[in-house]
Amino acid sequence: MPHCKIGVELDRLFHLLDGCVVLPGEEQTCAVLTVQDERERVNLQCPSDFGQRFVMSAEAPALPPYRDLLTTADATSTVYSSLFDVGWPDAPHRTLRNSTFEMWEAAGRPPSGERPGEGETIGTWSDGGIITRYGSASPRLGATGDIEAMSMWAGQSVGLVDDVRPAAEIVRQLADEAAAALKAGGRLVRA
Repeated sequence: MPHCKIGVELDRLFHLLDGCVVLPGEEQTCAVLTVQDERERVNLQCPSDFGQRFVMSAEAPALPPYRDLLTTADATSTVYSSLFDVGWPDAPHRTLRNSTFEMWEAAGRPPSGERPGEGETIGTWSDGGIITRYGSASPRLGATGDIEAMSMWAGQSVGLVDDVRPAAEIVRQLADEAAAALKAGGRLVRA
């Protein structure tokens, strides 16, 4: 069963990556796992930031328009704020810069309760629930409406992910790259 393969690969990955791998001669940033393959240098976020890759997994319920925006984005396309706080207050986050962010920024970044379009319905869920501007939920299957205006979580590693693959393949690749980096003389840095 697919979840069994994922479980085996996850066990292997987290056994290898209880920290960050740093190649010989590299500075320790402990925010980036640096691996080398035969084609190019690839930087992947440490396990706590792997979410970006899994949003693009075949099994993830992310809507295609959200995935499309993620595949064309890079780190400069993201913003760090507490803007999308409806349903998750006081939780700083990184999202794609979008029309909701632009509208808020143009208004001078007013606090919650004073933002333009606050409380406005920008979409609905398949069960009839409403999606309001500044809501924390990202567009997933069952969402309709102004998808681009919704919160679209995106890490700084967003530019490194441009395809949709099965989760088991993603985990296997991460584990293989980590093992190769360690074998090539990388060292594990405990976070």
